[in-house]
Amino acid sequence: KSEKSGYISHMNTHRIGECASMLGAGRTVKDQPVDAAAGIIMTEKTGDFVKRGQVLARLYTNIPDLTDAVSLYLSALEFSDTEPKAAPLVLGTIK
Repeated sequence: KSEKSGYISHMNTHRIGECASMLGAGRTVKDQPVDAAAGIIMTEKTGDFVKRGQVLARLYTNIPDLTDAVSLYLSALEFSDTEPKAAPLVLGTIK
């Protein structure tokens, strides 16, 4: 849940990927198993306005303690009081 109200101005996708791996949805070493039940459903995205206490994502895992994963996910988000400028959907065309 969000610790503050405001617009999500940036999401560090590398940290979110690390969080998914921590939950068991990815590997940090070649022979490590992947838990098919683990993952993240992100309910809010960059540019969305959220209120304090609002659900930002649902974390699925079989690990008993989610404290570190929740902290890592929340640290991947930056908030702003002003709505961020929307990024273009198409960055360029290759011919």
